[in-house]
Amino acid sequence: MTISKHEASRAGPLASSHQDPVKDLIGTMGLTPEQRHLVERICAQWVRVEDILETAAGPREPIGELLVKSGRITRPQLDLALAEQRQGREKLGEILVRKCWLTEPELGALLAFQERLGTAGVQHAGPLQLGNLLVSAGKITFEQLQDGIRRQRGSKKRIGEALVEAGYTSEEQVAQGLSLQRVLVSAALAALLLLSLTPGKARAMTSAKSAQMRVSATVSAYVKLDVLQQQQSLTITPQDIQRGYVDVSTGTSLRTRTNDRNGFLVNFDSRSNVFERVSVTGIGRTVEIGSGGGAVRAAYSGPESVAQLSYRFYLAQGVQSGNYPWPLQISGSVSY
Repeated sequence: MTISKHEASRAGPLASSHQDPVKDLIGTMGLTPEQRHLVERICAQWVRVEDILETAAGPREPIGELLVKSGRITRPQLDLALAEQRQGREKLGEILVRKCWLTEPELGALLAFQERLGTAGVQHAGPLQLGNLLVSAGKITFEQLQDGIRRQRGSKKRIGEALVEAGYTSEEQVAQGLSLQRVLVSAALAALLLLSLTPGKARAMTSAKSAQMRVSATVSAYVKLDVLQQQQSLTITPQDIQRGYVDVSTGTSLRTRTNDRNGFLVNFDSRSNVFERVSVTGIGRTVEIGSGGGAVRAAYSGPESVAQLSYRFYLAQGVQSGNYPWPLQISGSVSY
């Protein structure tokens, strides 16, 4: 496909300017296969600048340190810019833009990201928050995280300390989670700068004869799932055990954004051993997933759609009645 540069800037995330550099950065982090799978699964949901801003987590850091962490500038470049800043009245960001080491759109996106760092609470409880990372990695359950947050309130303890004190995790796992958080913040910064760079280049080209300047670009397929509403627990009664299954009519409300007309995969990761299989209705035809989880191929139904998922959990042998954490975690991925 041959398109003008102006058209390329509006076509969506470019594989040549977004996916590969971020993957290259992840490849230098020395992650285990399990950690890399988790990191790539989170990164795959970054479609727009706003998606990345929503993930901001970790301690507040100066702009220069964030740029070095993302690989956008080198440490010697930062030292040189800081030396100039001390000699004049310019802000660091202004110096970097003047030196063409950073564009104005990149600076704006970076300042928005920095503003969200160091904040806590539900306003910015994104996937890079330590507690959510521990849940995604299978180290703690969602219910344990909620209890840890309750314990944290009214005290000066960090969420990791509260979770360790409650016996839900260990100091080693918290340290691993913080390390993973730093990796993801670096990847988020790299993706943020690359995505924000495209509109800046497009504006710079408005006075050029774009019809005479042509480039080839491959639009990268993406999918992003947002869980709008999710059942928090699965209640099993003696009658359910006698019947052999539990029906949940409105278990999940799921919003999908994608540009892939070939469809995409909805991944179901099992977080419990209370069921031996589950029937899922709401993603096209009814499908069955085993106790170890699985993936369902969903057909393309437009750039944005909302689905209501219903479940029938066929109970495992020996399960007892009671209230259990919701046994499935949902994520999306492009189908190649």
